[in-house]
Amino acid sequence: MTLSISTLENTTENVSADSKNWFHSVCMSILTFLLILFLGASIIPLDNDIKTKFVFFVAICGATTFLYFQFPRVLNVQRMSLLTTVSAILAGATLPALSLLAPVNTKYLENFTSLTFSQQAAYVVFAWALFPVAEEIYFRGLLFPVTAGRMGYSAGAILSVLLFVLYHMRTSGLAGLAVQGAIYTWLRYRNNSVSPSMLAHSVHNCSLLLIANLRS
Repeated sequence: MTLSISTLENTTENVSADSKNWFHSVCMSILTFLLILFLGASIIPLDNDIKTKFVFFVAICGATTFLYFQFPRVLNVQRMSLLTTVSAILAGATLPALSLLAPVNTKYLENFTSLTFSQQAAYVVFAWALFPVAEEIYFRGLLFPVTAGRMGYSAGAILSVLLFVLYHMRTSGLAGLAVQGAIYTWLRYRNNSVSPSMLAHSVHNCSLLLIANLRS
């Protein structure tokens, strides 16, 4: 990436100021995330998409809360410029749009249409609003800058993408997840804010369902 390293200088300084034992904090947040995810997946049946998503949501929130209290000044949510907003929307719609070139995949449509109206409403709220926000706060808002501040940006990005793939690997292809995670991480790095990746993530989730409906 031909980007200035200065975009995250303030963030990395905050990491150092907030905690000297950063590695322990990051490891504990990851373990918290995996433990909640494992316990939830073993208790809640995985054949119900809404329940599965709820388990994932709880896992992310648990790990995010831990990191937030360890590094309260790291998370950076800002208002976006028009150019940044358009870039985030285009980035979020890219992968779903490319799926138009692939064979029809009606998984998202079938899951959605089989739900009751109240379940559909919950699906929209969780998948298009709450999940993108919670996931981006953890993976790009906190985990990436905390690890990048001490391990370097490349290592921080790789760890963020790897955990993002692990988190979603039950529902999507690994290659697409890796690209998606890399795009969100780049947006976070380029803008020194988690806001663009949140928007891109929400647009991505919304686009998947809309395209499935168009192709049904």
